[in-house]
Amino acid sequence: MDDLLFLAEKHGLVILEDAAQAHGAYYKGRKVGSMGTASGFSFYPAKNLGAWGDAGAMVSSDSNLVERVRKVRNYGQEKKYIHDTLGWNSRLDSIQAIVLSEKLKLIDQWNANRRIVASWYYERLKDSNISTYEDSAANEPVHHLFVITHGKRDLIQGKLNAANIPSGIHYPVPIHKHKCFAGQSFVSNASFPHSERQGRELLSLPMHPNLAESDVEQICSCLLTDS
Repeated sequence: MDDLLFLAEKHGLVILEDAAQAHGAYYKGRKVGSMGTASGFSFYPAKNLGAWGDAGAMVSSDSNLVERVRKVRNYGQEKKYIHDTLGWNSRLDSIQAIVLSEKLKLIDQWNANRRIVASWYYERLKDSNISTYEDSAANEPVHHLFVITHGKRDLIQGKLNAANIPSGIHYPVPIHKHKCFAGQSFVSNASFPHSERQGRELLSLPMHPNLAESDVEQICSCLLTDS
């Protein structure tokens, strides 16, 4: 992130942070979502801080941008029936706000629990042929997901399924493979082998604040059986 901030300042660029899965995370002592010109958070029910329905928020220190977003989310109006610009109905309803306000009181403890769960995974998988993502000592992640990679991803997921252990494959199709981007210039005759390999090998293991160490032991034992 430091490199991106440097380049943005050098060339007069704007950084928009995608903090959709990073509620409460830190980068070198700085809160994720506080470093760019604006940041977006998702409050989808499965997120670390999730509502009871679809919800999200944008944060920014740019008062002009905040005012513009406030209008856009509310039909483009500042006063009722007075529309300064085109907009949408993207307001967070009161029920979701109440749910999020209560959950916000618990998010730090939930995130701490997730870090403990992740440490159990790291310890049990460190000497295996299963790869985990890098957890830098300079950062304080919140582990919305715990993702591994394996060349025989479908095989090990099959073993988990047979043991009734849930898992997930997030984003199996790279962006350049989607039909909606077929006409974009970056797709024409392009090859993105790393993205395609990730799509074939990534697997999300169970991760939530209430996992017990015995649960992680069972999951890893299943993964490491003839893996």
